[in-house]
Amino acid sequence: MRLILEIEPEQIGYLPGHYRDWLRAVVYRTLQDRTVHDAPCPYFTFSMLRGNIRFDTKRKEFNVSGPCRWEVRFIRIEDLRAFKETLRKERSIQLGKSKFWINSLETPDVPKFNPIMHLHLDSPITTFQTSEGKRRYFHPAEGEFYHQLEQNARFKYNFHYGKEYNGPFELIPTSDEFNKNVSKIRKTYVTAYYGRFDLKADEDMQRILYLVGLGSHNASGHGMTRVIHY
Repeated sequence: MRLILEIEPEQIGYLPGHYRDWLRAVVYRTLQDRTVHDAPCPYFTFSMLRGNIRFDTKRKEFNVSGPCRWEVRFIRIEDLRAFKETLRKERSIQLGKSKFWINSLETPDVPKFNPIMHLHLDSPITTFQTSEGKRRYFHPAEGEFYHQLEQNARFKYNFHYGKEYNGPFELIPTSDEFNKNVSKIRKTYVTAYYGRFDLKADEDMQRILYLVGLGSHNASGHGMTRVIHY
């Protein structure tokens, strides 16, 4: 279940480098079911803004000069409907001090899933381990990056479908170019990476990862994939 918004600032908008929390808050305040807020597994994920948005190196923040697109995906249709209905009524969203008018709301179909999907990232993937109160983030050149992703994917499958996943699972990088992204979620700095991958898994696993994201911190705008057709 997908929702794509086109939003436009009332006047030139300025957003901090770590504006993910503001996007996350827009989603959470529309969801009345508290289990979504407190669940150990995400029910949604979202992309960063795309379009007329540029990073201003002098101001150290993003400059939004015109329309942008923002995609939000939900595992449950009722959450998408509640989010869409709230936006339709309010006709705008607030990101910090900047007001954004909603020009359009689209609900495109979820793509057809194949045994091997070619993926591009619309938001970066993060994986990590915590030991003695310290986090270690993994790079896509490390094998542990893929081990953590697989364990995370199996947990999501079990949580949402109520059964163990017994199908194939393999995430393969199709390029050795990975772009590092560091963001701040509340008071925690998160290291993540953009890249391109092939995902081998059955249809149900492909679907759940498409809707709630790969890796960790999905409800804070990490791990959203886009299907590429060669």
